[in-house]
Amino acid sequence: MGILSSFIEKTLDAVRNGKKLSEKEARMLESVLNKRANAIQVATRAFAAAIIISSKEGETLNRSKIKKLSVVLDTIVDAAIRNDLEGRQPFSDGQRKKLVSIFNEMGFNGDHVAAKFIANFDILHGEVLKENLTRVEIRAEEVRMSADVPIRPIMPAEREKEREKERRS
Repeated sequence: MGILSSFIEKTLDAVRNGKKLSEKEARMLESVLNKRANAIQVATRAFAAAIIISSKEGETLNRSKIKKLSVVLDTIVDAAIRNDLEGRQPFSDGQRKKLVSIFNEMGFNGDHVAAKFIANFDILHGEVLKENLTRVEIRAEEVRMSADVPIRPIMPAEREKEREKERRS
């Protein structure tokens, strides 16, 4: 058993049985989780932005297209999470084809992006993507209500800056 598999086994044992990790093991776990979280955030924000950009028609947004892309992607991700939790392959062949179609519609190379998406998918990735899809729909509704709102997703750090600015006012 190598260092990596030993680390994974010991970490899962500690989590499941309430055991303590050494300081080194805790830092290793923190590093791995932070790097994965950053990669997931970048990917899911790119998808959210692509949905909005691909739905822009001149100066307005096609809200029905945003809704369609978001709902279809959300449905596929929901099924993938369920399948993964049940120990099955996350994506069926039909879902893979639908992902290619969605990513093509968003302006990506659908085959390439779908393959990367599927290869890097895990439950955490799915949950974060679903959260960002909800933000996209909310943001699209805000855009509809106010022509002064920029047509792009608001990232959590930006939202926090806006809240801080409002508190100071």
